[in-house]
Order: sequence, then C-alpha cells, then structure tokens
Amino acid sequence: MQILENNKSMNKTKLNQKILIITNGNLDHSSSRIRALQYIPYLESEGFTVKWLPRVPHKSKKSGFDRIVFAFKKRVFLLRIFIAILIGNYEILFVQRFFVPVWLFVNCKRRGKKIVFDFDDAIYISSTDKKAEGKTISVIKKANMVITSCEVLNDYSRRFNENSIIITSAVDTKIITPANKKNKLFTIGWIGSEWTSKYLSILEPVFIELSKKYKFRLLLVGAKDSINFNCETKKVKWSLENETKYLNKMDIGIMPLFDNEFERAKGGFKLFQYMSAGKPILASPVGINKDIVLSGDNGFLCKSEKDWYTAFCNLMDDEVLREKMGIRGRELMLEKYGLDVCSVKLVKSLKELQLYK
Repeated sequence: MQILENNKSMNKTKLNQKILIITNGNLDHSSSRIRALQYIPYLESEGFTVKWLPRVPHKSKKSGFDRIVFAFKKRVFLLRIFIAILIGNYEILFVQRFFVPVWLFVNCKRRGKKIVFDFDDAIYISSTDKKAEGKTISVIKKANMVITSCEVLNDYSRRFNENSIIITSAVDTKIITPANKKNKLFTIGWIGSEWTSKYLSILEPVFIELSKKYKFRLLLVGAKDSINFNCETKKVKWSLENETKYLNKMDIGIMPLFDNEFERAKGGFKLFQYMSAGKPILASPVGINKDIVLSGDNGFLCKSEKDWYTAFCNLMDDEVLREKMGIRGRELMLEKYGLDVCSVKLVKSLKELQLYK
C-alpha cells in the first residue's frame, strides 16, 4: 500500500537524486550518446543531479604522439571511474555497456547504491573476448535494474535478472525532422559505420538489377570507402553535425541484415533515424525490424532478393506511396520511439527503482 501511495506522489514531485553515469565511450560513441548522454537534460529537468564519466576521451588523431597521449588518458579516465564508484556521492550508478568489475558493484550495493546496467547489442557474443558472456552475466546479476533496446536482449537479460525492461534507442525528433526537398535523382540511403556496412553486400545483385530499369543514386553515410556496387554512389563520412542533412537527402532508407544471433539483437536505430526524417523504410525481417516495419504501412520487410527488388520498384514508381509511408513513419516516431517518449519511460523507471529496498 505504501508503494502505491509513493507511486501516486512520485509523478507530482521531482526527486533530488544524484546519478553517476558511466559510459563505455565518449560523445563520438553512438551507444554512449544514444543510450545515456542524450537523456541527461531530461533527467536534470526532473530533479536528478547527473555526473558523467566516460571510459575513454575523444578519439585521438593518428600520429604516434597522439596515440601515446590517448593511451595515457584512457588509464587516467579508468582510474577516475573506479575512484568515483568507490567514494562518489550518488544514489544511482548508471552503467552503459561497460563491464565494471563485479567487486565494485558489490561495494556499491553494500553502501546502499542502486545499479542500472544498460546494453544495446549482443555484447555477450565476441570473437575476441572469450570471457564476454561471463562478464555480461555477472554484471546483469548484480544490477538492480537492466535496460535493453529490444526483446531479444531483454529475454536474455531476464534469464539472470527479472527486473529487466526495454527502452528502445531513441531519436531526438526535434533534431531529425523531415525536409520537403525533392531530389533530381532518386536516392536510396543508408547510414551506419564502416563495420556495419558489410550488410550492404546483401543488396549488390539487387542494385545491379535495379540499375537496368532505373536511374538512381546510393547515398552511403559512414560506409567503408572500398564499397562499390557498380552504380552511382556517393559515400560521405558520418558526423553528428551533418546527420540530419544527409538523412534528408534520401528518398528511402534501408537496413539489410544477416539473420544471425548477433544481428537479431540489433536495436533498429537507423530505421528510427529514417522514420524521424519522414522516409519510408526497407529492412530485413530480423529481430526488432519485424516490429518497427509495418509492411505496407511505413515501409516493407524484405527477405529475399525478389522482395527487395519489388519493394524498391514499388517505391521508386509511386511518389504518393513514399510520402504516405514517410508520414506514417514520422507519426510512429512521435507516438512510440522518439526521445520525449523514451525519456518519460526512463525517468519513471529510475523513480520506481528508488522506491524499492
């Protein structure tokens, strides 16, 4: 009964709670920025006092001296994190995708601190770290609450910690907004990283067939320079400052994926980016993509090469359909997946966490 009373008053008052946020990366690290850092203004507006410590500094330049300085700073940053966790003044420790040593978590819990662990990829699968799964399980078990980005990760987490919830990887819909600009040449867009650009190989035969019927351009944001599909392609480096500009140069957004265990745990973030920019989406029916893409409504799910080809043709031939799907995608972002919506979920979950011993 007391919990119910607390819940009633919780939404009426702002808590004066201190949160220590530890991230695996800095502002240039997508998971750190998307899963933690962009929430700081919302947390502060709800009365939380936030301190953020990244595991690493901003990426250094490529000269030998810069790499030495970067390596030294990494050690300093790590030591700073350990000291802050051990003696810092906070009520909640929010850890994003960083394997904090278990003994530090034990120390936190002895001091009455609440631990939140957030992860948005299958970090328990690693070809370079044989201990990755063991470390992931240990952190999940010690946390008071675990936040994941999709059902696959949540199911995995709940095997070891029942207090696991899903908050999808939010896009700030106030920053990524639609622009009513028409391209002279139809543009198929993709955004990601050099590492994830390997998935584009799925579409190479599809692009070859499309080029026999249509004139179009590929706009690849963040892809490897070596990628070549023998069709007109513009490759640009990703930057936070230019992200919205390039999204708005696309007519449709794509997300091909392999259907493997690691890919099934992906969070679908690039689909949210396309939708926020008002673009129809085409995606492989893998993991959360099957929930985000409402086939025929805001885009199409494409399993085979024929599916991809047909979906491309439908959208390239029908401007009205593209506009309709883009509008619907934007509506879904505002209703379910935008930063404003996800911030409410996060704040509510953190407040509820403080009610339980």
